[in-house]
Amino acid sequence: MSTDNLFLALRSYTPRPDRDPKEDFTTEAFRWLLASESELGATYAEHVLQRAGVVAPAELAVDWRTQVRVDADDRVDIIDMVGEVAGGPALVCEHKVWSALGHLQLERYRSDAQRLYPEGSVIVLVTARRAQHSNDANVCLLWSDVYRIIQTWLADSERQLPIAEQFLDYLVHMGLGPPAPLSHEGIVAYRPAMEFQARLPRQLEELTHHLDPPVLDAVRRFTRSDAPPTFVKERWGRVGIEFASEPSWDPALFVGVVLDGADHQVGLSHPDRGPDLSLILDYNFKRDAEAWSRFSERVVRPIGARLSNGSHDFDVVVLPQNSWHPLHLRRPLLDALGGTRTADEQRARLLAEMGRGIEVLLAGGELATWAHDP
Repeated sequence: MSTDNLFLALRSYTPRPDRDPKEDFTTEAFRWLLASESELGATYAEHVLQRAGVVAPAELAVDWRTQVRVDADDRVDIIDMVGEVAGGPALVCEHKVWSALGHLQLERYRSDAQRLYPEGSVIVLVTARRAQHSNDANVCLLWSDVYRIIQTWLADSERQLPIAEQFLDYLVHMGLGPPAPLSHEGIVAYRPAMEFQARLPRQLEELTHHLDPPVLDAVRRFTRSDAPPTFVKERWGRVGIEFASEPSWDPALFVGVVLDGADHQVGLSHPDRGPDLSLILDYNFKRDAEAWSRFSERVVRPIGARLSNGSHDFDVVVLPQNSWHPLHLRRPLLDALGGTRTADEQRARLLAEMGRGIEVLLAGGELATWAHDP
């Protein structure tokens, strides 16, 4: 049966268990468009290869296929879409609309690609939002990127191609086009976001009672405070655990989640990946200007310089405009909790990440020296 006809192509796809049929429908329609308009198919392949750091062949010819089986009789282990590039690596594509990647899905894709295309392949992940992206893919795109590639190709080629324009309309209808003021993603995420905001404080408050004694001792030494750690509900855009009370920040430490960095006058480390798990040094800079100057020169700047070497996976902010919070170590909470499934796993991971962050902060001895000789 020919798949040159769009309707036959859509009719031919085989629904798969535990998979949203919209993803298969979108993939079949997209493949048909790339295959039927070879110039567009070549343009898309060239864009992907460029993103992967691969030089495209001078004459770019691509054969686009969907539901590619690794073994002829295998109806489970199927690759969404493949662009077989003549004289180049195969583009092995996984398409997601709003669903998450399966466990080890891209690792299986990579293994399958090595069997099918031993001469080389590029793993391409296309999703509705950046939070669905994975470091296991060579190239990550949004459907809104696909929209812009097709839109730009139509404008540059001065083609009147109603079927391509209708595909763009379809992406917009599905909430997969360029973001609107009231975005599909924002509407869909509203209720889960409210539930997240209600659950997060409970999770973090419970951690207050399970901090490792060595971690507590280390923090107490440099804050010079025997006060127990205190859980503080959301204020200043953050929720979590504070060591040392506010008037005596000399310094203090916050460990928790920054939901909104506006008060601290810092943006999130990766806005597309949501709130940050953060460790923040707090300091009452108004109480003693000379002490603050010494602290910033002997502690904050040296720690910032030490951590700029990239030997860790924390993003570091040194001396932002809000001097009450002169040093931030943070990483997306989504990354910190990656791979966890249960509440117990998440609590254990948060405790481990907090402890690891404190170790990174203290490793150079700057805060220990300050505690002995402020």
